[in-house]
Amino acid sequence: MRNHAVLVLLTIATQGIAQAALARVQPIGMAQVMSRATGLQAHPNEDGLLGFGAGYFARFREHEVRYDVAQLRGAAPAFIALSAPAVTRGGIAVAIGADVVPVAWDRRATYSRGNGIEEGYDVGPDGIELSWTFDERPPGEGDLVVRYAVETTMGDPSAGSDGLRFANESCGVTIGRVTGVDRTGTKVAGAVQWDGTGVSLSLPADFVARASYPIVLDPVLGSTFSVAGPANLSLGDACYDATSDRWLIAWKVEVSPNSVVLAQLVSNASGALIGNALVLALNNDVGVPRVANNGQRDEFAVAFETRGTSAHVVVSRVSATTGALLGPITVDTNSFTFTDINIGALVEPQAGSNTGFTVTYKDWDLLNLPIQVIRLTYLPSGALTLGPVLSTLWADNGSTEFSNPRLSRAAAADGKLLAVAARRAGSAGYSIVARLLDAGNDSPASSVTLVQSTGQSTLNQQFVDVDGYAGHWAIAYDSPGLGTPSGPGVRVRPVAMDNTSGGLVVGAGSAFGGFLTDQASIPAVAFATGRVWLEYYSAAISFPGTTSVRQVVAVDAGSCQTCGDSFAVPLSPSSAVLSMLLNRCIATTTSGGVVNGEDALFVWADPVPNTSTSTLSARRLRDFGTVGTTTNLGGHCGTTGTLAFNHPPGIGSSGFRCTLSGLPPTALLPIFNFSPPTSTFPCGACVWTPFSVTLTPPILGGAAFVEFPIPCLIALVGQQFETQWTVVDLTQSPCPVLPGLVPSDRTLLTIGN
Repeated sequence: MRNHAVLVLLTIATQGIAQAALARVQPIGMAQVMSRATGLQAHPNEDGLLGFGAGYFARFREHEVRYDVAQLRGAAPAFIALSAPAVTRGGIAVAIGADVVPVAWDRRATYSRGNGIEEGYDVGPDGIELSWTFDERPPGEGDLVVRYAVETTMGDPSAGSDGLRFANESCGVTIGRVTGVDRTGTKVAGAVQWDGTGVSLSLPADFVARASYPIVLDPVLGSTFSVAGPANLSLGDACYDATSDRWLIAWKVEVSPNSVVLAQLVSNASGALIGNALVLALNNDVGVPRVANNGQRDEFAVAFETRGTSAHVVVSRVSATTGALLGPITVDTNSFTFTDINIGALVEPQAGSNTGFTVTYKDWDLLNLPIQVIRLTYLPSGALTLGPVLSTLWADNGSTEFSNPRLSRAAAADGKLLAVAARRAGSAGYSIVARLLDAGNDSPASSVTLVQSTGQSTLNQQFVDVDGYAGHWAIAYDSPGLGTPSGPGVRVRPVAMDNTSGGLVVGAGSAFGGFLTDQASIPAVAFATGRVWLEYYSAAISFPGTTSVRQVVAVDAGSCQTCGDSFAVPLSPSSAVLSMLLNRCIATTTSGGVVNGEDALFVWADPVPNTSTSTLSARRLRDFGTVGTTTNLGGHCGTTGTLAFNHPPGIGSSGFRCTLSGLPPTALLPIFNFSPPTSTFPCGACVWTPFSVTLTPPILGGAAFVEFPIPCLIALVGQQFETQWTVVDLTQSPCPVLPGLVPSDRTLLTIGN
């Protein structure tokens, strides 16, 4: 239906794709600050719990609580550790349990100290809130004091109106002012003091003696360890799951001397963060994570490298429906390093295949630096296991080098994934090569050249990306300059599998930038059946300075011709460097097997102005024309249901949908007709349009729908089409000459911009 409807549109649009349309990319909802995600879970490498927020990590162990500030890689660790808690009243010790195992309650870690005394830590975006709860009045008289022994790398603290501040030259940790609160809500100011080796939190004797219990020892703003320091973020990837209608976003944070891989579920419907964020790895160093989705099991898999005394390619799974961490599997190990790790998945069932995921990576431990591929398959128990064969996609030799390999995210029932890489062959310059992979088969197809340069700069075509589905892909890459004087540019091109020859066909696509005053580079691409989303770094160079943005554009999926619609995120000067420009991704619901969505998820990291910290933000984008009309021409008879369209029909609409809801229980089959305006057939009270392009979708929950893209053709603006449903219902015969057929109202679509 989608292809036939588009064919009708293209037939009428005789001018072809000569001009860019002015379709719109619209932000949906507010940007979600992912770096504000928090979590508390079992520590992946040690006993106890691990909590984290925007710029810190906290370890809750039996004998201590350690709070680490997220530091830039290579910086000296900055932490404060609390141990040996002691409670006194009037100088007399109050008995509490030592070496208590912490328990997690959502984002709260608690230590049950006995005698109705509980120590608790609430994990928040900016720090952890410490509190002590006393169910009964402690024995003795005088001030109530909780003291910790302190170990820190930041020296003695300074005292101020907000409490104690431990700091070094780049960051700090504050233990806030103390307050006491009793059962009736009565509050009293307490005190926080440093004695040279420890910190004391106290409440005055009069309050302790007169309060209604239980009481809580708590600071005014929370007994907060608040952090001010760098959070070095490296974005990884995002992927969609259809059943749960959720995204998983994964990224990397430096916590010197370690690195951490984090992941967070996000609602597609609302954009809200769902549940706790998860720590997938905490190691000496970790690589940038990549994400795929197995739609048959509603599981995400995150692939990344960990480095310690040796390097490992690791895949860790997350349940899309529960958010549970399902455990890691080691794919490969070497003594040096792995880079360019990618992962794809079969999201539709394939006969005879139990494939889980396909992983590719570059192995720097071997002399020819091969780019490897291996499958992960599910066992009957639900666990993943390594496939039987490790294949080599490409390998360097004396004159040829391969770099920046990428893999499409998802495969349909045909099992096809596309791997691409940049190939440099001496003075011949760069070319883009590709290999088809079958997610249910270990043998990749032969390598083919998609794009060939001749003697160009080594920077040209070095950065490459790919995404696609069901025999159609889009590639994006750095390209030579277009004008004089020239500058770097980006090109996005369609790639399709020839079903006859099995080869790959590459279209011309669109170019962006390429002039000295209009430069573009470092692209990322995400595929949907109606629309391909391209993201790249854009620099407009003019006097007196340069305007830099992250540019997101939507192009036609079939041709990759520009639709003229875009969304931009301004860049600060400190973020217009390579490491920060790579900190972004663009993804669509096709990564989870939903091919008809109009939305993309754009995620990016950027330094906070005038600080040394970074933020990670996520925002949904939607692309469809907003000007166009649907006019009801009438003509229905009998009972067919209610007709509705999801939005006006405009060029650049990647998922224009018509729905017929409230179908009678006796309806057997709905037939949707799409045609140019034509002669109608009157029949009693009915007006019926003879069939032109038809589709018979299933009836689900008393409703049926069809959906198709409207190409970015300026020639389509103002063109008109008719649609009508005809319901097969043997209990109705409103048109005597068409017994059992019940036509709906006809609708005239006028295509807008």
